[in-house]
Amino acid sequence: MKGSVYASENVLIFEVLEFTSFFSFWYWALVILVWGISAQIILSVPFHTLQLAKSQSQEQQNELLISLQLHAHRTVAAYTPNISLFLSITGGFLFGFCGFTGFYFNSEPLQALLLLMVPLTLVAYLRLRLARSICDAVPVFDVVYRTLWWHRFWTILIAGLSIFLTAFWGLAYNINNLVLGL
Repeated sequence: MKGSVYASENVLIFEVLEFTSFFSFWYWALVILVWGISAQIILSVPFHTLQLAKSQSQEQQNELLISLQLHAHRTVAAYTPNISLFLSITGGFLFGFCGFTGFYFNSEPLQALLLLMVPLTLVAYLRLRLARSICDAVPVFDVVYRTLWWHRFWTILIAGLSIFLTAFWGLAYNINNLVLGL
């Protein structure tokens, strides 16, 4: 008797917590928040600050370039070869685990996590390349602004494609579960 009571309590807990991702408002709020922040803040500097600095004096532009260089050096310093190897191995394992478990065992939260994290990894790689390019060159504001603008463009493009594919997969997943559930 006790075993059946605990089993029904566990079912109630999972029904109350509702581990559905593609149907959850909170998952989509998280997706929009993550991509919005990724597109607006580049190397810890908001993009609108860069746009404002474009119309400011040369001194203010130089201060912003110094700030960008500091953040770029901090970003590059965080990815030493040993840490990069560790992150690559760990990330590959996690992506493989989420992909296999999510799609083979039909785990919706792992599918949702994979569809969010893979494009974010691509954006993180682009951000690291951007930081390295800022560290390697003597920055000129107009060149840096153009580079950051293109970085933002590619981030928004990746975000739009990611949101579209996630929404499409989530819609197909929910419709498939609805049809199979009837």
